[in-house]
Amino acid sequence: KTIEKLLKNGIKNFRFILIGRSEFKDLRFRNHISFFLNPTTLELNEILKSHNPHYTLMNFDDFAHKHYLYDSTSGLRQFSLVYNLPFVINKKFGESFGFDKSNAIFYDSNLYEAIYYAIKIINTDKYWNLKSNLHNLNEKLNYDSIALLKSCILKLKDKG
Repeated sequence: KTIEKLLKNGIKNFRFILIGRSEFKDLRFRNHISFFLNPTTLELNEILKSHNPHYTLMNFDDFAHKHYLYDSTSGLRQFSLVYNLPFVINKKFGESFGFDKSNAIFYDSNLYEAIYYAIKIINTDKYWNLKSNLHNLNEKLNYDSIALLKSCILKLKDKG
């Protein structure tokens, strides 16, 4: 429905890249959706280079993905951080992953509005600020991880 609504409102310059399993088979949108089933890292880098995406998008489901709210993370979180592609994500999942409004686009129930906004701000200061803040978050997480690892190694050395 979101794609239909974008097209109905005259927004046609967009493309979704679906990676992994997908049941989406609506051929009406083949000009706006590309499918890639579990690419290798090399293939993924080629996909990113050729398609140059602006965002990472996931519509997490409260029931099916509830474990992400409490005790695990998602590969898409890492993807967003590593490739510096701001997330368009359900607010509670985004917050659970450590994102905030400065580095991600949140939505509660209206995915269309979030995608519409995301498309409208591409190549504006708002978009570049999202990317800069996401980069800063990734740097902080990397720094914190290295500090924790060093601390654990020192504790092990003291015990040995």
